[in-house]
Amino acid sequence: MNTGVIPEGVEGIVLHPEDTLTDLIPWLGHLNLLALHFPKAGDGRPYSMARQLRGRYGYHGELRAVGDVRADQLDAMRRCGFSSFVLSAGDPATPAMRYLQGPRAYPHWQDPAAIPG
Repeated sequence: MNTGVIPEGVEGIVLHPEDTLTDLIPWLGHLNLLALHFPKAGDGRPYSMARQLRGRYGYHGELRAVGDVRADQLDAMRRCGFSSFVLSAGDPATPAMRYLQGPRAYPHWQDPAAIPG
């Protein structure tokens, strides 16, 4: 189900935590965007999926966090390989920028594509 997170004309899909990656693997090279849905902020399954997609399966396209995404999660999401985020309604974007700027505590994880599986 596309809830507006995949722009018109972009080859991409939305994955939910209960989805498996097995059937998707042969198609990764054809997808520009994978949106991983967080049904609630405390659900860690999309983090695991992101690490597998980047590390084990070598996905290099855009990896977007959607759903219940909070500003205080953004740094951890970047470390797992997410490259874009759609914040939950009511979570202001301006304070969220501080989680994405400034010195990095994990400089070896600056490039999400370089994350080991």
